[in-house]
Amino acid sequence: MHKKATFDEIFNIWLDSEANQIEGRNILPVAKAKGFNSVAEWRLSTALRLGMDTKIWSLEIIENPNETLPNIIIGPYQGWSKFFNNQLQTSFAEALKYKEFSEWCKTHDRIIPISNNFPLPTTIILFRKPNGDLMHIEGGHRICAVAYKKSIGSPIDFENKPSITAAIANVTDSEIAQMLIFLKEGTFKI
Repeated sequence: MHKKATFDEIFNIWLDSEANQIEGRNILPVAKAKGFNSVAEWRLSTALRLGMDTKIWSLEIIENPNETLPNIIIGPYQGWSKFFNNQLQTSFAEALKYKEFSEWCKTHDRIIPISNNFPLPTTIILFRKPNGDLMHIEGGHRICAVAYKKSIGSPIDFENKPSITAAIANVTDSEIAQMLIFLKEGTFKI
């Protein structure tokens, strides 16, 4: 399935994931600490800085999630990058080879519950790099849960279950260079 989608639809997917707390947390205090009045305001600022509003989006079914999701590149977020030098080239599977990242994952208050009770159906948001690699923009805990379970030899059973959909847009090398700047700065209200 390849279905076109608008930025508004993609942004609503992001907000629905936050509102339903698929990833199991209340992040309003984090948004407020960054100077935002709401999670929606924080996420919109992030989306606009990443140029998501200028992209052509499609919705695609993720075939074979246990193979595809661990190979997704970790996106431009400081929280995901604190255990390695993120140059937007490291997959979740590769990051799990770092002892500190693996230890963090196996005790994480969101990754472990998701890995034990994966929410389906679900939609994640990704960028496709010029070389074809997929990079996470939203859904990191769900992606990491799949990668973690596979890394410990206990992959999640996706047989005969609702699908994982990805909202995907292409990015250029110059946009990736801008994301590296975003990674260093983070999203703070100006």
